[in-house]
Amino acid sequence: MPRKPSKAPPGVYRHFCATYGSPLGFEADHYLGGMNVYAASLDTPEGFEPSFHVNYQSKLPWLALTDDLPKFNGTMLGTPTEIWSDRSQTNDP
Repeated sequence: MPRKPSKAPPGVYRHFCATYGSPLGFEADHYLGGMNVYAASLDTPEGFEPSFHVNYQSKLPWLALTDDLPKFNGTMLGTPTEIWSDRSQTNDP
């Protein structure tokens, strides 16, 4: 996926659709080679199940997260590394 310049902070690389400019995801130097892909950019997002929630304190009041997944306030930087680093080393969803 080509990197496109954006107003992202240093060390953050945002990815956009080359045809329509829609945001697809981003990489950040501090995520050890991981890439965050926006679920709305996938043709079949139901094939990827979440394993945890971040920015939980910022969820909209009408959004009820009733699963038993770990919930973290703040970004991935505030989560234990082992919660996401193992997944970034494989092709598993």
